[in-house]
Amino acid sequence: MNKTLGSRNGRPPQAEKAALLELAPPSAQSIHELLMPGSTYIAPGDSRNAPNYFFGGFDHSSSFMAYMIPRPAADRLMLQYFNCVHPLACLVHRPTFEGQYERFWHEISLGSEPPYSLQALYFAVLFSGAVSLSDGAILRDYGRTKESVVNDFRMNAEAALSKANFIRTTKLETLQAFVMYLIPLCRDEISRAHSALTATAIRIAECMGLHRDGKNFGLQPIEIHVRRLVWYQLCFLDLRTCESQGPRPVIRKEDFDTKFPLNLDDTDITATGAPQHSAERWTDATFSIIRFECSEMVRILWADRPRLEKKEISLTAVLTNIETFKKSMEEKYSNILRSDIPIQKAAKHVMIVLICRMYIMVLHRYLFRQTGIRNRIRQMTITNALCQIENAIALETDPALAQWAWYAGAWQQWHTALLLLTDIWSHPDREEADRVWACLDYVFGGNRGLSRDEKARSILMEVRDKAGRLRSARKLKMPISMAEHRSRLSPSARPVGPAGPAGHPGPTDGGLGNFKGPTDDSSLRAVKQSSTSPGSSPGFSGDSPGGSASPGGYKLKEEEMIDIDWVSGF
Repeated sequence: MNKTLGSRNGRPPQAEKAALLELAPPSAQSIHELLMPGSTYIAPGDSRNAPNYFFGGFDHSSSFMAYMIPRPAADRLMLQYFNCVHPLACLVHRPTFEGQYERFWHEISLGSEPPYSLQALYFAVLFSGAVSLSDGAILRDYGRTKESVVNDFRMNAEAALSKANFIRTTKLETLQAFVMYLIPLCRDEISRAHSALTATAIRIAECMGLHRDGKNFGLQPIEIHVRRLVWYQLCFLDLRTCESQGPRPVIRKEDFDTKFPLNLDDTDITATGAPQHSAERWTDATFSIIRFECSEMVRILWADRPRLEKKEISLTAVLTNIETFKKSMEEKYSNILRSDIPIQKAAKHVMIVLICRMYIMVLHRYLFRQTGIRNRIRQMTITNALCQIENAIALETDPALAQWAWYAGAWQQWHTALLLLTDIWSHPDREEADRVWACLDYVFGGNRGLSRDEKARSILMEVRDKAGRLRSARKLKMPISMAEHRSRLSPSARPVGPAGPAGHPGPTDGGLGNFKGPTDDSSLRAVKQSSTSPGSSPGFSGDSPGGSASPGGYKLKEEEMIDIDWVSGF
């Protein structure tokens, strides 16, 4: 394959590239089409059917039997839930829930109506199971499109939640149902409505005391386990929604002391007792616990990014903490996750995606600096970006992982592809060019008949045009600080295209040394132990990707210096 961006005489000058972009025709796509969500988007509620506050448009006097499906169909969806949803986002203790399910149908057989909280949990499980079905399976079983079937199950779940008065609930079953309802909604496309519902669920959980560990109240082992699962799933949804909509996570690490769930099979936990320590093997909870640990590390980084801006902590210290966490996770799970077992292979991919994103969320802001950027920082950013996208692609395309691909959007946002695109546009001769373009072709669906230069230009033009149309339609204003910074850049120094995955600043309070979150996780404890005092610059050692260190060299103004210990680590 051609290792340049398609020019016959090698790479054209930067000025020529900028000129090519200026000649781009405006996008013919209407603003309505531009703002339309994709096929996986599920809107919460429907203003035409539920015009009142929080699913309030349902007739509570109607019989719940109007929403029921035959038992065999429900059994199939229940099996689908435990095969394709429960392993990824564990929210129930399976033996307990299976007993509740039998009780649900037994009460129906007697002609009585099951408790509202159990109805809500039942319909939320069916909704999650339906969303995880493939289009072909739904067409075969229901003879309708997936969108139509999923919409029916969504409305059933919302009606049951409304009937259970979820906004005022004190029942754990109802909160489980609400969070389970949010899981299929908060995947790759998230609106402000999703963010508001997630914040509501968090506040309900706090009012019910889920931010305090169940052992503080002397609860039974099963209830302690379920409360932990629900709380950390909310922690994950909190970060997922703020990544998409902002402005910052609702939950702060010093606001809760709930411990991580123990790494145990559901059958290990009974009403009379449970082991006191996690098992060092794959269990029903392992996948979820990996996600929970990674999300809590991301919560720490959200707090550290504004501290980086204020020079209250060094970049070296932040990267050291990420590396410490990465090594601890590898030591803990390398002997547990087997690539020949599909669900464990999927968990390994997800762990890599989430850890690579940690590097990107810290380093992307340094990638397009024209001065002061060291090769190792640039290489580390690009290598982690490639690793992130390659593993995310595997989660979507590997046939062995197909039954869990429905949730792939929750792990991966494709903004990193823009970071790779803008870098390869400026540096087409990179050693990783073939890998970069394999990723870009998958993400953007590039025309293989075009040269790499033409494909890059086409994508950048489309991004530019759509961003301009969106800004114009929503009458968005550029921040004064950004406009001033842009005016100081010369045309030759200004990077072409977007500057990568921008994120909203996180909370400005608290540091790693003040971490009071989960107390039973060795990976985060390792991070806490490796934390340094604000402003210090320890060496960054370990197996991080990238080239060798090369200290010395650049002369920058003080505000442009990257606060990093080049000599000892980079």
